[in-house]
Amino acid sequence: MSERRSDCPDCKSPMQPIKLIDATRPPLGRRQEGLQHVELSFAAPESDRSFFLGKIERLGIVKGLICPDCGRILLYGERAP
Repeated sequence: MSERRSDCPDCKSPMQPIKLIDATRPPLGRRQEGLQHVELSFAAPESDRSFFLGKIERLGIVKGLICPDCGRILLYGERAP
């Protein structure tokens, strides 16, 4: 899919793409951030965990843009192929 570009709604500077990541839970008994990272994703609001695997079917991933001048972040969803 093509890279999304736009101008910041606050200061009109060109937005830059960013990758959103989430640290997985740290091992039990440790206070440090999880060592593995995952991309943020989204699912349908009525989605439930599957009985067999316990996973929620994701529809796509969450992408983001940041303004290098004012720091505003915009999020949008990109559907999985």
